Amino acid sequence: MHFDEVRHQLAPHVRVNHFRNHNELTHKGHMVKNFKRMISNLRREDRASEAAQYDFFPVTYLLPMEYGVFVEDFKRQADKPIWIAKPTGKAQ
Repeated sequence: MHFDEVRHQLAPHVRVNHFRNHNELTHKGHMVKNFKRMISNLRREDRASEAAQYDFFPVTYLLPMEYGVFVEDFKRQADKPIWIAKPTGKAQ
């Protein structure tokens, strides 16, 4: 059943904490993809200072799509021995 079909049945005081496409923010891979897209759009619009405000998340590679970029950065940063890998869909 779709939310739009039952919304009218809810009492006025009822609040819903799930939203359409919520996984775009709650799924780490999707959130990073959207952050990177926002940075790219801001830079393209000559808003580099605003794009710089998105420096709060670590360098992230979405594998396997960005595997080549990851390998290049890994080789270039051989002096940084710690890398964190988080498999998709794993909460631990």
